[in-house]
Amino acid sequence: MRALRRRPLAVVPLTLEGMVFGALMAFDLLPADAAVAPASAVFPFDVYFDLKQAVAYSSGWVVFGVTVVASVLFRSAILAATARLSDRHGSFAGAYRNALKLSLRAALFLFPAAAMYFIAIATSYAPFVGLAALLGVLPALLFCRRGASISTGGAGGSGSVPETAAFLIYAALLMGAGAAISVLSGRSDGLAALFVACLGPLHATVWLGWRERAHDGTSSTEGRLVSLVYVVLVVGLLGASLYDRNLRDYEIVPAERKGTLLLLGGADSSSSTGALVDLEPGALGFRREQTRLLTYRASGTTYEADDTHIDLDTIATRVGAQIEEVTGPSVLLGHSQASLILDRLLRTGAILPGRSAVISPAPQVPPQLDVPEPGETGEGRVGGDLARGFSALLDLVGMTPYDIDSPASPTNLDTLRVTDPERSRLALWALGDSILLDTDWRRRGETNLVVLSDHVGSTRNPRALEAAGLWFQGKDVGSDDGSWRSVLVNVYRFAFEPWRP
Repeated sequence: MRALRRRPLAVVPLTLEGMVFGALMAFDLLPADAAVAPASAVFPFDVYFDLKQAVAYSSGWVVFGVTVVASVLFRSAILAATARLSDRHGSFAGAYRNALKLSLRAALFLFPAAAMYFIAIATSYAPFVGLAALLGVLPALLFCRRGASISTGGAGGSGSVPETAAFLIYAALLMGAGAAISVLSGRSDGLAALFVACLGPLHATVWLGWRERAHDGTSSTEGRLVSLVYVVLVVGLLGASLYDRNLRDYEIVPAERKGTLLLLGGADSSSSTGALVDLEPGALGFRREQTRLLTYRASGTTYEADDTHIDLDTIATRVGAQIEEVTGPSVLLGHSQASLILDRLLRTGAILPGRSAVISPAPQVPPQLDVPEPGETGEGRVGGDLARGFSALLDLVGMTPYDIDSPASPTNLDTLRVTDPERSRLALWALGDSILLDTDWRRRGETNLVVLSDHVGSTRNPRALEAAGLWFQGKDVGSDDGSWRSVLVNVYRFAFEPWRP
C-alpha cells in the first residue's frame, strides 16, 4: 500500500487489462467460470492463461503460434508499462525489451504445464494434473520473481521476491477469485464479469508490493501458514493415496452373503488387470466362488484394455446380457467407467442387480473440450495433437497409452443424466478425482460418499469397502452431501479450477 500511495498511476495498466477481460466476459467472448481467474493476473500467471486457452481452443498450429506471439507482445506491454510507472527513472522502451525476453521464456517454460493440463482434463486422468503442477509451479515462481524485479533500463534482475509463501498466497487469492466467479456466474454472468473487471487494482497492488521489496532488498516472513496448509493438503492426499494402494489392510468379514457379487472394471482394465481384479470379495461378505468378473466382450470370454475403449452403448448391451444370465440375487460393484455403463443400462430400462455401487465413478458431465479427428482442423486441434503425441511417448517407453480418439474417450461422450429412485446406486467418490472437476461432484439420485484416497486407492480403502458391504445388505450408509468431506472436495476442486482450460 505504501508503494501504491507513492506511485498510484502504476495500477492503471493492470486495471485496464481487468476491465478488458471483464468486457469480454460480459459480451460472452469468454466463459463466466473459474478458469478465467488468471486472465488479468500478474506476470507470469497471465501468460499461462493465454497458453492454456490457446492449447485448448486453437483450430491449428498456425493459429496457436499467432496467439502465443500476440500474447507475448500484449503481456510484455502490460508488464513494462506497470514497471515504468512504478519507477521514477527508466524508459518504457528498455522495460519492454526486457519484458519481451522474459515473456517469451515464460511461454516456452510454461507450455509443458499447459499442455499436460489439457491432456489431464481431456482424458479425465487425475495423476496428469499432478504432473502439470510439477511442471508449472517452479517455473512460475522463478518467472514471477524476475517479473517483479524487471529493470526499466538495463538487464532484468532475478531477485528472491516474492518468496515462496507470498507466491502461494497470491495463487490462493486467484483460487478464491475463481470460486467467487463460479458463485457469481450462478446468479448472473454480468456479476461475474463485473467482478473480473474490478480485480485489476488488486493484482496491481500485489505486484507493486513485490516490486517495492525487490528494489529495497527486504524480505517477508508472513504467509508461512499458507505454505503449511498447501503442504498438508498435497502431502495428505498423496500420503493417503499411497497408503491405500500399497500398505492398507482392509477387514475380511465372514462370508455369509447369498447370491452373486458382480464386478465391472473401468477403462484400461482387463480380465487380469485392474483395480477390482485383486479385490478380496470377503471384504464385502462374499466368497471367491460367488464372484463373477463381467467382461467387456461376449459372455464367457476374456477382454483386454482396448475393449474398454469402444462405444459405451455397445459395452452396455454386452454387460446387460451378462447380468441377465445370473440366476438368483446379485449385487454389482463397479469402478470408474462402470458408472457410465450403468447410466446407459438405466436409460434403456435393462435388468440390473438388486443393488449397485461404483468406486471412483466417472463424472456424469464430460469435459467441455473438443478434439477433432487426427489431421483435421478445428477447435482443440493443438491439444489433440499434443495428447496423441504424449500417448505415443507412453507407448514408446512401455507404459499403457490411452486413446483420445476412441468412442469411450471423455471428449467424445455426451452428458447423460439418469436417475431412478427405485434403483438408486452408491457412488463412492475419490477425493483425488476432485481436482478434475468443474461442476458439482455429486451424482443426482444416488447416495454419495467421499473416500479420502485417489482413483485406484479408493478400491482398497476400508471406508469404501465397508460402505459398499452395508449397501449390499440393504442398509442406509448415510451421505456426505453436506459433510466436511464434501467441503474438502470443493476445496480441491476450486484450488485447481483456475489452472484448467
